[in-house]
Amino acid sequence: MSDIVEGLLISGVGAGAVFGTLAILMFVMMGVERVFRSDGVAVEEAVAAEGEEARAGEGLEDTVEVAAIALALASYMKERGKELGGRPIAVGGVHYQVEVGDLSLSPVAVVVNGESHWA
Repeated sequence: MSDIVEGLLISGVGAGAVFGTLAILMFVMMGVERVFRSDGVAVEEAVAAEGEEARAGEGLEDTVEVAAIALALASYMKERGKELGGRPIAVGGVHYQVEVGDLSLSPVAVVVNGESHWA
């Protein structure tokens, strides 16, 4: 047998072994998933409970988050040649009165409902 044919044979056997092993591994993983699969209700309940916990924790950093959003919005609008001005913004259905200081200075003063923040 020539060296080229022997090399192709070894390469073919090696590639076949690799893909065969991967196919077996894929079927094993599919079988394990079917064995341990739940009906999905537990996942939906966990997501719903997490949402309720997040709503319960709202307000602790509420104005800090609104200040960050207002600063990002003011920066975005400035790039487009507009200003945020003294308009109220709505976040999560709640309206906030926001004032953003001069964006060219650092740190930038952001006032949310009379509460000052620096960024």
